[in-house]
Order: sequence, then C-alpha cells, then structure tokens
Amino acid sequence: EGLVWAWVKTILPSWLAEWRPVLVEQEYVSVVGCTCGLGERIGTAEEHDARACDGIGWMTRADVVGEHRLTQTLSYHEFKTTADASMGWEATWPHRIQLMAGILGAEDLLAARSTRFTCTGSSRASA
Repeated sequence: EGLVWAWVKTILPSWLAEWRPVLVEQEYVSVVGCTCGLGERIGTAEEHDARACDGIGWMTRADVVGEHRLTQTLSYHEFKTTADASMGWEATWPHRIQLMAGILGAEDLLAARSTRFTCTGSSRASA
C-alpha cells in the first residue's frame, strides 16, 4: 500500500498533466491461430466463436494506455514492483511475454497502435 501512495503523491500528478488515461487494467481476449477466416487478432473472441473458429483465445490485461495531451499519440505504460531491483531484473523486461501481451491486447482492443512503451519499476525491498 505504501508504494501505491508514494506513486500517487510523486508520479501521478505529472503523468496526468502529460497523459489522458484511455485504458486502465482492461482485460481483452485476442484470437491467434484463426481458422475461420476472420484473421489473426482481428475481431472479438465472440465473433470468432460465432464462426466456429478453432483459434486460441489469448487473454491479456493492459496496465495503462495513455493519450498524450498535445500530440494525441498513444503510449503503453507498464508498472512493476520487485524485491530485486537489480540491473538483471530491468534487463529482462524487453523480453517478457507479459509486457508484449499487454501491449498487443491493448492495441487490439483500441484498434490503434501505441507509439511509445514505458515500463516503470519500483522496489519493494526492505532494508
């Protein structure tokens, strides 16, 4: 709870000055391996089901998508906490499926592409 309050007091005001929240913790099911002809990651899972698709539903949950207040471009923001805030932990994030799943799910839901991706890490390690 302390990390959330610290983030709200120190980061959130400047973030809101620059970004307008578009999605927050939004779940979405993208379909991959489409067999019904609708297409990969096109349409909803329900649309694929109605066409008897044998594709696989890939459930995602985006942390936050924001729209830049000046440029109206979209940006995906992932927020993570860890007890091991080492360089090794940070270096793994560009390769984590969770980050890519959140980005792709949000883009599918919004039918728009993000132009920026940010992963913010916070240490919850005790002294």
